[in-house]
Formats: sequence, C-alpha cells, structure tokens
Amino acid sequence: MDEQPYTLILDDETTGLGDIALRLLRLGIDVFYANDPDEAVLFCSQEEAVTVRAVIFPETLDLAALGRVVPRLPVSSEGPGPSVVVMGDLADEDRIFELRKAGVDRVLRPPFDDGTLRWIANAARFENEHHPKRQHQRAPTSLLARASWGLKRKDLVCSTLSVGGAFLETPSPLEVGARIKLKLPLPGGDLTLKSVVANHTDGAGELRTCGMGVTFLGPSEEERERLAAYVAQRTHEFLL
Repeated sequence: MDEQPYTLILDDETTGLGDIALRLLRLGIDVFYANDPDEAVLFCSQEEAVTVRAVIFPETLDLAALGRVVPRLPVSSEGPGPSVVVMGDLADEDRIFELRKAGVDRVLRPPFDDGTLRWIANAARFENEHHPKRQHQRAPTSLLARASWGLKRKDLVCSTLSVGGAFLETPSPLEVGARIKLKLPLPGGDLTLKSVVANHTDGAGELRTCGMGVTFLGPSEEERERLAAYVAQRTHEFLL
C-alpha cells in the first residue's frame, strides 16, 4: 500500500492557523489540523498508510508539546523525518536558540504566497539524497520569467527553481518535449536558458497549480553557478 503524505498543523489556542490548513487543502495537500498534542498523535496513528512530511506550528506554541508530538509521528520508510517549521516573525535570539534545540529546522515568515507554502510542505521530500525523484535542490521563487517558443512570447511565474530546471505556472502547459527559451531575472542580470518540457499538470479535478516542469538544456558552468547561488540564497531564507 502506498504511503499517503500529510502536513500536520499543530496549533495553539491563541494563534489560529486554521487559514493555513485551508490554504494547504486548496493546494491539494492533505492536512491534519490539531490544537492538542495528544489529539494530533492519536489522529495520525489511527490512519492507515499515513506519513507526516511536515509539521507547521506557531512561534507561541509550548515546545514541550512539540516534543511530545514529533518523535511519535508516522514517517516515511524511504525518506527523512518530517520537516519541522515554525511560523512567525522571529526576532528574539533566545527563542530562536530554544527552537533550534527542539529540532526546528525552518521558519516561515508571513506574508508568503501559495508557492512558498507548497514548497515548505514538500521540502523534506526533496532533501533526501536517495529519493528517486530528487536530482537537484529546489527553492521557491516568484520570478517572472519571459518564455519564448515558436513565434510566441509570454511572461510566466517561475514558482520553483533548481540548477536542473524550473516549474512554470500556466493554465495552458505545453506538451512534453516542447522546447522553450527562458529569460530569468536573477541578481546580477537576466539569465537566458534553453529548456524542454519534462512534465505538466493540467489541474483537471485537482486543487493545484496548472503548469509545466522544464529541464534546462546544456547550461554552462557559469550559468549553473549562478543558478546554484540563487537557489542557495533562497533556501537559506527559510532555515532557522
């Protein structure tokens, strides 16, 4: 039986992360929502073939509650444990130190778009070096890329980027194998790359972004270095 990945929203009585749970559901991501640690563990344990890929909680949560939950969650047999994400505008160094000691590895500072939320919920999946679908580290972006194919030119949102490729949001994805030239507005100047459509989603019957994944074709070493530097910078913004 295939494992079903979930994101756990572990809330407290003062914050209210119900809106985050609803946003994840609209993105097609399965969610457990709980404001009691024992309820969270019990609920997850009662479901068959379930794994928890990410835990998102508010910065006001009692860390003792977090400590009771995370070690008892069902996790994937093939990948790492869940990514533990605190949400809030963290400024207190003592609190940040406590969170790091508690095993929290990421911070999500509002406001953030749906692309970033989707990436956070799936980040642990792409950190596993042995995951069959992982080739390059991905980072969330909101870059407006100029895409060219044939005689057409169009600005598309690039929602994730790696050294090897990107995901472009569009209601009309091209067929697999189509060639696209992309101009990405990276720090230091635009970067123009050739790419090929590797996969696409049409969103039919699904609550997720329509678009297409592209693979870069023969980027030079300098171009790869620029991509790697940008991905590293974006990823670092979410590390605690």
